Amino acid sequence: MSKFFQYGWRCTTNENAYSNHTLMGNWNQERYDLRNIVQPKPLPSQFGHYFETTYDTSYNKKMPLSTHRFKREPHWFPGHQPELDPPQYKCTEKSTYMSSYSKPQIGHHSACVYSHNNCPFQGLGV
Repeated sequence: MSKFFQYGWRCTTNENAYSNHTLMGNWNQERYDLRNIVQPKPLPSQFGHYFETTYDTSYNKKMPLSTHRFKREPHWFPGHQPELDPPQYKCTEKSTYMSSYSKPQIGHHSACVYSHNNCPFQGLGV
């Protein structure tokens, strides 16, 4: 009997039929294949509450439906978060990038202009 007919010597067959959770071969392509990703979630069962553990109900909270609490506003640099700024600081000048790559506007183009009346630092002597 040849050794190539024994278990473990052949590499061209899928003789073990490992699951995709075992990291062998093209495991990344097989695990993230569209056939595996697009599988629908099972329908909720009337007996599903019997299989919930205390740990699961306590620590694995379901994510809220809306994870976007703020509407994304244009920003000047990656760390800039204008949606968290208070309203008095919202009126800022446009950067060169924002003015160069903005949508074309048909009507009157109005930019936010500095005014001494709406300056938040009026009483500071600035």
